[in-house]
Parts: sequence; structure tokens; C-alpha cells
Amino acid sequence: MSSKGYDRPGGHGPERATPRRTPRALRGKPFRRLQREVLYRLHDWPHRNLLVIAQPKSGSTWLWRMLLETPGYFRWSPRSLQRHTMKQEGFHDLDAQEMAHPPAGYSVSKSHTSPNARNIEVLEGLGRPFVVLQRDPRDLAVSWAHFVAERAENAFHADVRGMDVNERIGFYIDTLLDRMLEWAMGWQAYTGGLALCTSYEALRADTRGEMRRIVDHLGLSLPDERLARMIEKHTFEKTKAQAGGDGFFRKGAAGNWREHFDAALEERFSRVDAGRLAALGYR
Repeated sequence: MSSKGYDRPGGHGPERATPRRTPRALRGKPFRRLQREVLYRLHDWPHRNLLVIAQPKSGSTWLWRMLLETPGYFRWSPRSLQRHTMKQEGFHDLDAQEMAHPPAGYSVSKSHTSPNARNIEVLEGLGRPFVVLQRDPRDLAVSWAHFVAERAENAFHADVRGMDVNERIGFYIDTLLDRMLEWAMGWQAYTGGLALCTSYEALRADTRGEMRRIVDHLGLSLPDERLARMIEKHTFEKTKAQAGGDGFFRKGAAGNWREHFDAALEERFSRVDAGRLAALGYR
């Protein structure tokens, strides 16, 4: 008996395993890239990269995770989006070369990209549809105020150390609110056909209807059954339960700001708002 196999009948020596044949184009590549390229060959989606552009704390991770349930798609965080914090110029500005050449296969990315002229030029040069997600700025302030206290890596964590939640909301109003309002107003004014603008409130109120609009806009021909499974797997309640004690997913309710805003915060907010809240469709 051979130590490397067994003798075949007829005395022809040890049996040799038939070598597996890997297509030449896929040989010698890391497993993750190999996996991406195999799935790229199996599916025929019109766009290699799907981009969700959203305000921080507006529900982009929830939407991003649902889109990642599309067969063949993987997550991709472009390096250009990791260069700056919210305290710096160029926060989440897009790099044209990087965005034009996503990694092998299909990918989904999310960013907080502002609608400045250069970013619009990059997006229109790419010619790929994308989704813009906004949220009631008052709820953004509350969600951020809870989040920043729990995340030591956040650029503003040290600035709010020792503050209570209402003081952190006030800090957001004074420091970031004007920027977030201008972000939303800018994207609302964008008339290019590549963008589909939606809101966290619309996504929560009619998840299936909004997701159908989104996937259709992105060119994803998903049957209703697949869409329903995608949504069911990532209901906010399930996502929060899976995250355990991670403060990234807190309440997720629209209108939670009413539990925190007192008269002083409302007046402080109104001074910065200057009518833009109503222009965005919020009361």
C-alpha cells in the first residue's frame, strides 16, 4: 500500500488525485479578491459600485447594510474618505481616480460627501446613480450627542467630555448644525438625475416602498421576495439587538428630539436654523 494513495486494480501503481483547474485569470490572487471576481462573473449588475451619501447619524449604516444583501456586493470604504475628520477641510471629499476604479467585483460604499462643485463634478464624471439620505436636523443633534460621548475616537469626543446630553446637543447646534443644514439644502437643490434623495423618516415609515425606489434607481432588478428578505434581515430592532450594547444603534425613532429639546435649546436651534428646517420639509 502506498503512503500517498492506494494501488489501483491491475497493478498500475498509486492513484493520483486529479488536479483542480483554476481559471488562468483567477490564479494566484488573494481569497477575498478571488471571491469578488467569481461573484462578478456570476452576476450582471449595471454598476460596480453603489454609493450612499448621507449626513452623519442619519441611518446610512442601516441603508448600507440592506444594500449589501444584494447578491455579489461587498463593502468598500475608499481610502480617500478616511483622510480627514469632520474638523478638517475636505471631509469625505471624493477622489476621482479612486472612485473611478473600485476594487474587483461589486461594492457598496457610504460617505458624508458634501455637494460642493468638485464633488458634483466627480459624481457626474462617474455617471453612476447614487442615493442621498438626510434626517431631521434636530434628531441628528440628539443622536450625535449620545454617540460622541461613547466614541473616544470621535474627533469631538474630547471637546464634550464632562458635558451632559443637553449640553452636547447645544454644542452640536453651535458647532455643526449650520454645516448640516447647508449640506441638506445643497443636496436638495441638486437637479442632476444621478441622485435619488430620500430621508430617514421616509425609510422608517415605508421601508419597503422606499427601498423599492432606491434599488430601482440603482439599477438593481430585485424581485419582491428578495427585497422583503433584505428588509426583514435588517429591521432596526434586529440590527440593534445584534449590536448588543453598542451605542451606534440607539432608538432610531423619528421625532426623538422632543424628549430632549427644552425652550432654551429650541431657541438656540432657531437662531441657527433661520428657516432652513421648514425649507427641508420639517416642522
